[in-house]
Amino acid sequence: MNLKRARYINAIYEAGGITAAAKKLFISQPSLSQTVRLVEQELGVAIFERGVSPPKLTYAGERYLETARAMFAQEDHLNGVLESIRNEEQGCLRLGVSIQRGMQLLPMVLPDFRARYPDVQLLLEEQGSELLEKTVAGGKIDLGLVTTEPSHKDLQYILIETESYVLLTSRGSVLEKRYQPGDSISLLDVANERFVSVKSGHNIRGIQDRVFARCGVSPHILLETDSVEAAIRITVACGCYMLCPEVFVRSNPAVAGIGVCYQVQELTEERHFYACHQRGKYLPAYTRTFIEMVQAATKKSRLHGLQGAAGV
Repeated sequence: MNLKRARYINAIYEAGGITAAAKKLFISQPSLSQTVRLVEQELGVAIFERGVSPPKLTYAGERYLETARAMFAQEDHLNGVLESIRNEEQGCLRLGVSIQRGMQLLPMVLPDFRARYPDVQLLLEEQGSELLEKTVAGGKIDLGLVTTEPSHKDLQYILIETESYVLLTSRGSVLEKRYQPGDSISLLDVANERFVSVKSGHNIRGIQDRVFARCGVSPHILLETDSVEAAIRITVACGCYMLCPEVFVRSNPAVAGIGVCYQVQELTEERHFYACHQRGKYLPAYTRTFIEMVQAATKKSRLHGLQGAAGV
C-alpha cells in the first residue's frame, strides 16, 4: 500500500469531497482525481460509490481505509520512536526504588548521571519491590530497581546482583556467648528473642515470613517499619534480631563495630536485585546508561564497600 496515496483517499473521505480535500492538501483537483483512479486500478475495485455526494465508501473502500488508518498509526508510532532516538540527550526518567536502596545507590550514581545527561529530568517513586513491580507494569514509572524473583510476564528483568541474607544483632547478645561472628546458627536458637521487621510489601518481609514458617517459629516482633535503615539501626541499638540483606550491612557504617552477623541454617534464599521495565518497551540511551551506572556502582560497593557488622 502506498501510504501517500492512502492519506489522499482518507482526506477525500474526511473532507467530504475531492474539491475540499484538494484545498486542504494544497494540490490540484485533477491530480487528486487521478490518484483515486490509480488506487482503484491497482486494487481492481472501486473505493467510492459513483454519483454519491458526499463521498460514500464501498465495502472494499471501508476495508482499505480501515487498514490504511492502522498503518498510519504504526507510521506515527515509528516516527515517535525515531524522534525519541534523535533526542535522547533530554527527556524524563521515572524511576522507582526502595528507600534503603535509594539511600545506598543514588548518591553513587546521580553525580555522574547528571553530568552526562543534564537535561534529563529524574522523577523518583519510593516503594517496596512488590509494589514497584506493579507500578512499572502499569506504566506509571519507566524503570524499577527491585529485589524479587521475576514473576510479571509483562516485565523484562535485568540482573544487577545476587545477594544473601544474614541474621543481624548487636554485640553482647546471647549468640555471641556461643558462636563466633559469621558462624551458621539455627533460628531455633533465637526463637524466644525480640525481632525488628519491615512491613509487608517488601521482599525482605516475604522471605522472613517464609523462613519462620518453615521453622515453626512465631517471632516476637518489637517493631515493624517501612524503613530498612531504621530497622537496622533499631536492631543494633536495642539488642534485637533482624533477618537482613547482607548488602545493607556490609556498606553501612552506622553498625560498624556494633553489629554482629550470623549465617542462618534454615535460610537458603538469595536476593536477586534487578532493574525492570515493561517488556518490549524502547529504552532511551539515558535509561540504558542509568542501568549500566547502577551495575557499576553495585559492583564497586561489593568490592570496596565499608565493612559493616562483624561476621559479614
